[in-house]
Amino acid sequence: AAKKDGGVNHSMNDESTIAQRQVDPHSHALVLDPFEGCVAYVPDLGKDLIREFWYDKTNGKIGGEFNVLPSGMSTGKADGPRYFEFHPKFNVAYVVNELSSTVAVFSIDR
Repeated sequence: AAKKDGGVNHSMNDESTIAQRQVDPHSHALVLDPFEGCVAYVPDLGKDLIREFWYDKTNGKIGGEFNVLPSGMSTGKADGPRYFEFHPKFNVAYVVNELSSTVAVFSIDR
C-alpha cells in the first residue's frame, strides 16, 4: 500500500505492495564466496533473483555479471531475496526471501 508522502508501506505484503517493490532492482547485500573469494553473490529483491559477479580480490573490484539464479522455487509468485549466507561447514547456501516469507537452500558446487 502506498504511503501518504510516497514510498511503500513494507508492513503490508499484499499484491499491490509487492508489485511496487519489484518495479526496480533492489540489491541488499554483496556476499563473497568463502571458498575462493572470487564470486560475489547479490540478492536482488526487486528483480527476484540472485546475481553472480566476478570479484577481483587482488584489485578489490567487481567485474561483470556472469550468471543469475532464481531465489526460490520459481512458482510464479514473488520471492524477494533479501539475505544470502553460506553454511560454515557444508556446501550449502541459504537465501531468505522477504516477500514469500521462505528460506531457499542451495547446494554449492565448489
